Amino acid sequence: MRIAKVSGDNIQIRDHTFFFPNTSFSKKGPDEAFIQQHGYVRVIDSLPFDAATQKLVQITPRLGAGVVETVEVQNLSSDELQAIEDTKAVNARVSRDQLLRDSDWTMVTDSALSETMKSWYRAYRQELRDLPDAEGWPTTMTWPTHPSANTGG
Repeated sequence: MRIAKVSGDNIQIRDHTFFFPNTSFSKKGPDEAFIQQHGYVRVIDSLPFDAATQKLVQITPRLGAGVVETVEVQNLSSDELQAIEDTKAVNARVSRDQLLRDSDWTMVTDSALSETMKSWYRAYRQELRDLPDAEGWPTTMTWPTHPSANTGG
């Protein structure tokens, strides 16, 4: 566990074993009472955040509310949000393209599929090609149902 010794503007952060090399603690490290009794404060290296819209940013350690903070939560910029959406779109296209490749064999003229199955595959493949224009692309759109679902196989 990381703890800090604060002296004015000077904040020294170390693992608790650095400050107390000859003291045994449980796996969790020293408890809050022990830390305070010896004039140290707990170090916060992580905070809850919404990864869809926020990020953790390393900051110069600062004392706040009885702890030393080393990170803060910041909202993602519009460029960062766009990069996330672009990545999701690339990943969805990769998945979609693989599904198209996996069904290429159904479109060859000498395929053993029935005309009904070929028709289902044609519709399925068209739905896959239309996905980038679907509402909710690239994350909440509805993926087309594979033709094998029509036959239970």
